[in-house]
Amino acid sequence: MGPEPSIKTFVEVIAIFSTPWVIARIGMWRALLAVTGLAVVTIQLLAAVQSFPQMLAGAALEGLYYGFYASLGISYVQSFAPATPARATAMYWNTLMVSGVMAGPAVGLIAQAYDFQTVIRCASRVAVVAAAVLIFGRPRSPA
Repeated sequence: MGPEPSIKTFVEVIAIFSTPWVIARIGMWRALLAVTGLAVVTIQLLAAVQSFPQMLAGAALEGLYYGFYASLGISYVQSFAPATPARATAMYWNTLMVSGVMAGPAVGLIAQAYDFQTVIRCASRVAVVAAAVLIFGRPRSPA
């Protein structure tokens, strides 16, 4: 096993611990939108890796994306249930696990039917849909 998991994990931990600062600085909604954009960029860059340095940079970007994704996601879900954060956390992680269980066979089916590049394009499309949901579902501030 090479250094890429270590780089990803190192950057992921930094992202997780930086999340409160990011939320305080730019707000939850902007941070979530930035992470969806980072997801699209990261997925496309990982699909285009052709050298070891590119792989290391991709691993760092993936750590940044996933660290912020996980910590922002759980903070967002908990913000809807401030009186029951443990319940919100359980719901978040259960949803995350179920989506992971569903994604594995979906990746296999798409790759089997088409190719792995189609899997990459589908993953990017999901991130773009998430960005659209954030943009169009943003609560309107009172006038």
